[in-house]
Amino acid sequence: MRTIARFMNMSEWVIWGNSMLACYNKLPKEMQEAYAFINDYESLLQELMDALDAIRHIEHICKNKGFSCKTSKECQSYIVAHVIGNAYPRQAHLGLKMLEYFRKEEAQLTEDMNICISSDIIESTFGIYKSKKSPNKLYGITPFALMIPLYPKVVNESVTKTFNFKERLVNVKLKDIDAWTTEHLSKNWVTERTKTLKQVS
Repeated sequence: MRTIARFMNMSEWVIWGNSMLACYNKLPKEMQEAYAFINDYESLLQELMDALDAIRHIEHICKNKGFSCKTSKECQSYIVAHVIGNAYPRQAHLGLKMLEYFRKEEAQLTEDMNICISSDIIESTFGIYKSKKSPNKLYGITPFALMIPLYPKVVNESVTKTFNFKERLVNVKLKDIDAWTTEHLSKNWVTERTKTLKQVS
């Protein structure tokens, strides 16, 4: 994990390195001597900056438009123009690896497939669940967890208009929720404690 973790904050030091290169000539002589080593990595820092910009752009396309044959080709065109282009061999090699990855993944799609690959939606849904559930940690996970798959569906207005809430309320009984809870959730220790205390009293 340590080998992988050293790349986790790469974007921050790449931005810092390029910022230092941009203002290097304006620095006092003492500071120029201290940061002189940065000039030795100028080409690498520029290559990494181009790579990070490309990754952000590609992430933006896939997160907002989904992953489909159309967006895959859009990403590949961007890679050819902005990553490979007139790049150094090292950056061009990265671009070729990215193209290879997109072609491999695109081969598994059909023309009408569009896959949502953004983790932002999942994180947002769980964030809403956490903000609405009981703040008492002793309650654990309750049947309220059933709202997790419901929220993304009803938040879309076009879907909400066709959603028959009355039918759901009529057909789903409290006993159905209790049965689901018994089958899928562990015991709620707050409820168990309340039952125990009632028996004692």
